[in-house]
Amino acid sequence: MTKFLKPLLLIATIMMIVSAEIATAAGPVQASKRMLEYTYSKTDILFHKNIRKNAPEPRTQQEFEALHRRADEGDADSNYLLSDLYILETEFNSYYDSDLISEEESKRRVSESLHFLQRSLDINPVHPLALNRAGINYEMGRVVPKDMKKAVYYFDRASRSGNGVAAHHLFEIYMVGFEGISKNTAKARYYADLAKELGSSFHEYTTKHWDETLKYYERFDKVQTEKP
Repeated sequence: MTKFLKPLLLIATIMMIVSAEIATAAGPVQASKRMLEYTYSKTDILFHKNIRKNAPEPRTQQEFEALHRRADEGDADSNYLLSDLYILETEFNSYYDSDLISEEESKRRVSESLHFLQRSLDINPVHPLALNRAGINYEMGRVVPKDMKKAVYYFDRASRSGNGVAAHHLFEIYMVGFEGISKNTAKARYYADLAKELGSSFHEYTTKHWDETLKYYERFDKVQTEKP
């Protein structure tokens, strides 16, 4: 019996290895029309000027597959872009159509999106867009469990890496306090100054008229607190 069992175990082991390799090497999906029409936001380009040069948005399946290859070769920007592209055709997008993409495939693509985002950060730990996206994910609590402390951590890293959107967002969080994050006007001022340095005309005003800014947000906080 034992002499038959060993070959069977060997065959089973080989099949497991082959199956894992096939799963890992599944490769690019067929890019949807929405994926091939995706374009970077103005703030993406503002706070990461070379993003389009390094990882141009694909307009054909061939370009989409080339993007995959660059991501596999270790390009952080290509991985960031793939993370955005893969989340488009999932249940977390308002245009999601379960008749076109099954719920199972949607979950797989969410997993792929998170994989590409993490790989972007592994390659470039100070990627300003990937850090901000990670912060958004933890704040929203949809593709990953909600965790405001982690959200603030990533927004802080993004802002220190040159992302003015993240700096402004932290300013707003600390000005009034938000979902477990305590109000802290000293920290709010720090991020306002940082956002100004990163080109924000809004924070050029807030930092110049700080007492007025504090009074405005105090009134705003009071109105929000008094709401039924």
